[in-house]
Amino acid sequence: MSEKPKPGKVYSEAERAEILEYYRTHGGRPTARHFHISTNTLYRWRKQAGATTEVAGKEATEAASAALANKRAKLKETLLDKVVLLLGRITESTPPRDCRDIGWTTGVLFDKLRIEGGEPTARQEVSHEYPDIAALSDDELEAAIVREAESITRREPEA
Repeated sequence: MSEKPKPGKVYSEAERAEILEYYRTHGGRPTARHFHISTNTLYRWRKQAGATTEVAGKEATEAASAALANKRAKLKETLLDKVVLLLGRITESTPPRDCRDIGWTTGVLFDKLRIEGGEPTARQEVSHEYPDIAALSDDELEAAIVREAESITRREPEA
C-alpha cells in the first residue's frame, strides 16, 4: 500500500525559523495558537533545530503580562468612552424607555469597569441587632438567639 500524503501546510525553512523565533519569546502554546499549528509540530521543529526546552522563561512572562496590562488599559478606556457616549444621548426630549435602557447599559458598563479594576460590584449591607455580642451574658445571648430564630420562622417565604 502506498502512504497517503499528510494533510496541512508545508512550511519553508524561513517560515519555520520565524515561528521558532516567536516561540523563543512567547513560549509554546501562544506560538501554536498564533500560527495555527499544533504544539506537537512546534516541539518537533524545536527539537530538530536543537533549541533548548527553556525558551520563554521570565522575559516571555513579563512580555505577556505587559501585553495583558496594555489590553486591559485599552478596554477600560473603551468602556469609559462608551459610557460618555451613552450619557451624551440623554436629553430632555429622550423618551423614558430610552433613558431606562441607557441607564441599564451604563450600569452594566460601570460594573464591568469595576470588575476589571478588582473592585466589588455589589453593595451588601449587614446589620446586627446585637453589635457587641461579647458584652452579653449567657442568658442574654440565649434570649437573643431565641428571638432571632422566632423572627426567622415567622417570616413568610420569599417568592
